[in-house]
Amino acid sequence: MLKNRASDVVGFDVPHEVSRPCCEPLSSFFLLAVVAGIFGFTTIAGAAATIAKILFFIFLATWIILLALGISALKRL
Repeated sequence: MLKNRASDVVGFDVPHEVSRPCCEPLSSFFLLAVVAGIFGFTTIAGAAATIAKILFFIFLATWIILLALGISALKRL
């Protein structure tokens, strides 16, 4: 019901498939860290894990901000 209401009020169709392009770099660096750790390249594994952690917190902060903006926008309706 919320899906129909949001699309009627805002005037756009809600897509049925959800794309998550922000998770692709995070999963790539995580996979690189795991593979490098298995083969003993600890410097590369540590760097990739650090990048993955940084990207995770950036995406988490972005998600929280957008969630707060979405909730405040729905309250105004």
